[in-house]
Amino acid sequence: MQNFFTREDVLAYHQQGVQTIRLDSMPILTDLARETLQTLGMEIVTGAAPAAQPAFYNDKAFIRTLENMGIAEEDRVNWVPDGCIEASIPGKWDFAAKGPWLNVEKVLEITLHDGTDPKTGYHFVDLEKRAEDCGSVRELMELYKQTLDYFMGLQVETEHINDEIHIQQDINAFRSSLVYDCIERAMDLVEGGSVYSADGGPTAGTISAGDSLAALDEIVFNQKLLTMEQVLHAMSTNYEDMETVPAGPEIRAILLNKAPKFGNDDERADKWVVELEDYIGSSYRYKYRSSKYGKGPVPCCYSYSQSPVTGNIAFGKSIGATPDGRKDGQPVNNGISPANGSEKKGATAACNSVMKLPSIWFQKGAIFNMRLSKGALDTDENKEKVIAMIKVLFENYGQQIQFNVVDNKVFKKAMEHPDEYKDLMVRVSGYSALFTSLSPECQMDVISRAELEL
Repeated sequence: MQNFFTREDVLAYHQQGVQTIRLDSMPILTDLARETLQTLGMEIVTGAAPAAQPAFYNDKAFIRTLENMGIAEEDRVNWVPDGCIEASIPGKWDFAAKGPWLNVEKVLEITLHDGTDPKTGYHFVDLEKRAEDCGSVRELMELYKQTLDYFMGLQVETEHINDEIHIQQDINAFRSSLVYDCIERAMDLVEGGSVYSADGGPTAGTISAGDSLAALDEIVFNQKLLTMEQVLHAMSTNYEDMETVPAGPEIRAILLNKAPKFGNDDERADKWVVELEDYIGSSYRYKYRSSKYGKGPVPCCYSYSQSPVTGNIAFGKSIGATPDGRKDGQPVNNGISPANGSEKKGATAACNSVMKLPSIWFQKGAIFNMRLSKGALDTDENKEKVIAMIKVLFENYGQQIQFNVVDNKVFKKAMEHPDEYKDLMVRVSGYSALFTSLSPECQMDVISRAELEL
């Protein structure tokens, strides 16, 4: 087979209607072929290929992440996305996105209530001071990190128990025989037989938590429009108390509309999200080890996953109202996507925020959902702008981006008349699905994503 892939090859496959190309080896793409693939990718996004909503992945970012983990050069260049978008090495990796999940904004809620879950009354951790006594968000952040440490430690301990149960109940010789070095080590995958292994369960709500910190920083401590006590009381009443001054709905409006939000290239919000992402990711990488550590595989760290599928909806149900203006039970953000409705400055600004994130920690993947209006892709010039936007995102180590280009009117018609829209495909999280097959809650979560212009 030829070791290069030309523009003519790409076009020929496209004209034949071939949607999946399987290669015997990694070809060298000519520049023209690369440009053609980009153009055809935009055609898929805009509906030239019915029912397709592709995702784009960045070799540069994933390879950097794997290099940081100590993966050999000859292996990391052959990485593939596994599961939703987890980076793995075919035939050498123990797929391990099976750990307990971390609800990041729930941990913030517990921090704001002095280590106690206001939903259950259960006290988890003793903190150095009360949230009301903090003189800055910096002080609050230190309390938050203390609470995160507690729950991340609990998360890893739970994973170790999970691993022990797998060793007792899930030994599979055939599965293990397909992965290096299980035979050489005479160990099952779950025992640590593979060349590489990294544990980690998905997280949800990191962006929403950063928005909450930004809101407190700007509204309480910088502009002093509200006090911490006022915000906490409004949260406890789900922003519905009409007896306070300002009333609950007014407080919520201030937090929603006057506080900065991630996804708008606003450093006032982005800095808190970046710090939070960096703390969680570096903690997983350096503080914790999987149960397979010392048994052969490398690096045996606990890796960061922000691919919660639709867990952002379920997680939101367990969280009361939060300082970002989110009400009790509403979904938190999905992956590293801005919280629903928070993007106000268009697609490029959203990318500018995302490219600031420390993707070097995201071995288990970080999903970036973007909805574009039909108008944003109605000309060749606009398609070229989207391609340029993706290139800049990827040059700055953005890992992944995926698009939905469906008008809200179509979504609403599909909800009313599902039999007429059986082939309507959407990107949900790390996967695509038929829109009419989704639960009403999941459908609304997709619809609520901001529809962006360039």
